Amino acid sequence: MTQRDELLQVIESLRPVDHHAFPGGRWPETMADQILAVGYRKSRTITTVEEAGALPEGALIRSSKDGYVFEMTEPSYGRPTGIGIGDELTTSITEWYLPATVLYDPRAE
Repeated sequence: MTQRDELLQVIESLRPVDHHAFPGGRWPETMADQILAVGYRKSRTITTVEEAGALPEGALIRSSKDGYVFEMTEPSYGRPTGIGIGDELTTSITEWYLPATVLYDPRAE
């Protein structure tokens, strides 16, 4: 199920009385498209080192353990690596920092 499909389900459950106010009476589809157009994206959580390693350089993650934010860089010694935002220390992303929320993925643009 796509994010658009999920939004359609939520919006459809809240159908207004006058749904003809939208083009062609397709108000849920119109509303979902508008919400996605302004940038809504469902947050994504990574839970394994392999998922962290699959993120591209420039992706941002926030650790659920300590709230620390990392910008993913080139792997170091075969391990996913990030630079801490604020202190610029390079850190291997291990299980200790997971799960983490993906704040930004440059592939999503």
